[in-house]
Amino acid sequence: MFRYFTGAIVVQGYASMIVSLWILFGCLLTTIGIVGLYVGKTFEGVKKRPRYIVDQKT
Repeated sequence: MFRYFTGAIVVQGYASMIVSLWILFGCLLTTIGIVGLYVGKTFEGVKKRPRYIVDQKT
């Protein structure tokens, strides 16, 4: 284990795994941002409405 952490043992595919994780997390954060925008716009739309509607009798 000591040789692994000091760099004496080289792990194959480490760089491609890191790049794949960066791409995956980038897509995940983008998706979370889009959902956040959707929730924010929905909240703003709901907030401007009255709590109840008073029916007008004629």
